[in-house]
Amino acid sequence: MLEETKYSKMKMIIMKKIILGLTVGLLSFSSYSSELKCSESYDIFQGIIKGVFDVRKNGNLKQIKAHNERYGYTALFKENHPGQLYWYGWRDEREHDALLLHASDEIKIGKSKEHRTTLLKPKADFISSVGEVCIIPMYFSVNYDGKRSGSLTDVFFVRDIQSNQWRVFIYTGNESEEVMDEFFPDLPKRIKMKLSKIKMYN
Repeated sequence: MLEETKYSKMKMIIMKKIILGLTVGLLSFSSYSSELKCSESYDIFQGIIKGVFDVRKNGNLKQIKAHNERYGYTALFKENHPGQLYWYGWRDEREHDALLLHASDEIKIGKSKEHRTTLLKPKADFISSVGEVCIIPMYFSVNYDGKRSGSLTDVFFVRDIQSNQWRVFIYTGNESEEVMDEFFPDLPKRIKMKLSKIKMYN
């Protein structure tokens, strides 16, 4: 009887330790996962955006694609689309590369120049199944073929919770519902995306 009581007490102690361990673990994970880093990462965001234009101006196709692979959010989904890469939709890789080179050539010859970006305050920042999602309105202006234009659109910066690496996805308003569901399956319905609005200047 004494041994049974002793065994029961030991069993209770072990169970309490297990429960305590699980609780502490869950609390730690929750604290780690829910730590939002968007507001302190604007320098990183500016660096990523600047890098997009720098590599297109100074790099070759291989270097441009390597930059996209490292910082582009859509690169994480290419295994779902064999033989395709994302450029305003999923395209055959050869078509994708041709469009990418065309955009790069326009910068290299000065047809597209004076690229300026301003990141505004975040409109949303939350933890989701794909990581931390920070949505920031971005004002972008460019001198294209001698005419300046400006646009305002939403930019998704997505942080991998484990590696802390940020990736970028620029919303254009042309994305299908299927594409958005693939990239952001649990995007809150209350968040309304801002379409690209282009204004021409003389």
